[in-house]
Amino acid sequence: MAKPKTDNTKPTPLAALALAALGVYFAALGLGLVPVPVHSVHAPLWVMTAIGGLLFFSGLAVELQCLGLHKSWFYKIVVAIILVAMITPFAWIVFGDSHLSLLYRIGFACPFAITILLFLPFGKTKFIAIQEGKTMGEILRERQSEPGALQKRKSRTDDNDGSKEK
Repeated sequence: MAKPKTDNTKPTPLAALALAALGVYFAALGLGLVPVPVHSVHAPLWVMTAIGGLLFFSGLAVELQCLGLHKSWFYKIVVAIILVAMITPFAWIVFGDSHLSLLYRIGFACPFAITILLFLPFGKTKFIAIQEGKTMGEILRERQSEPGALQKRKSRTDDNDGSKEK
């Protein structure tokens, strides 16, 4: 008798709670609520607090996904906090007193500089990834089946943008 297939793609609330608890622990370390030997921490305590916040809010985001609230405004705020917390340790390495040489600091800063340059609009006022509401898979299948389909849709989109600006 075959076992029924379980859906392992959905996050579990238990994993979310474990991640949030780990975040609370690191935040408590950073805030000095949990005693830790000073010589064992090689970063400022505020970096530990940021890492704890990152883990806590990541657990909260997974919990919101479990509850089906991944399209709410609160989820968007939590994701924004996660992104800022992810940048914090790297900002300390690049700009802070991390005792690294200039070459290492430039190496850590390059991916962030490249990302910022890629996301600058360079004069465009809007970015429309998929205007017709098609999934990426549908667009790729369309492109493979008919070589000129993507170019036709792009020229049609450009014509629509030109008529709206007039």
